[in-house]
Amino acid sequence: MFDIEIRKSAEILYDAYRDNKPVAFGKFPIITEEDGYRVQAAVND
Repeated sequence: MFDIEIRKSAEILYDAYRDNKPVAFGKFPIITEEDGYRVQAAVND
C-alpha cells in the first residue's frame, strides 16, 4: 500500500470508531499483514 492509502484507511477507521459505525467489508485495499500493521500504527498516531 502507498502511504496515502495507509492514511486514508486510518482516517476511515478512526471516523468509524468515533461515530460508532461499522466499516463495510472490503473497504480497504489491505493485502498483506504488514499493511494491516501499518494502518494500525497510523490510527494510533
